[in-house]
Formats: sequence, C-alpha cells, structure tokens
Amino acid sequence: MGVKKAGKVSDSDKLDGIAKAVVGLQGDVADIRQKLAEKSDKTDIGRILGAIDAFARKAENYDRKSYSHPDILQDHESRLQSMDGLLKRLEVGT
Repeated sequence: MGVKKAGKVSDSDKLDGIAKAVVGLQGDVADIRQKLAEKSDKTDIGRILGAIDAFARKAENYDRKSYSHPDILQDHESRLQSMDGLLKRLEVGT
C-alpha cells in the first residue's frame, strides 16, 4: 500500500497542495477584507465575512479528516489481513 503508482497523487502531495492553497487564500482574504471595508457598508461586510468564515471552517474540517483518513485505511487493511488469515485456517480445517 505504501508504493506510489505512476499517475497517482499521494495523500501527502494532496495535503501539500491544500496547505499551499490555504496560504494563498489568506492573502486573498486580507485583500478582500480591505476592499470590502472601502466599498461596502457594514451589513454587506458582515454577511461576506460570515461566508468566508464558514468556508474556512469547512476547509479546517476537511484538513482534519484528511489527516485521519490514511490511519483509517491502514486499520482496515490490517483487519482484512487478519480476517483473510482466519478464513484460510477455516478452509484448511474443512
């Protein structure tokens, strides 16, 4: 499972891409906040900032889940190997 196949993107590479995107978005958010402060009234700013904050929460949740995903797969793989061994022993016994 640890072998990287040609054309496949590893979880680590995906996380690196997400991290770079988040860092890039931080600068964009600062620019948006500044422009909004100059051009919009406070209700518009509050609504837009609320949407940005909601998006940030979703990104953080995705990030947390992506870190735990490989562990879950590894756990399932070891459980399947254990069950495979058990089935082979049962087949030999019959």
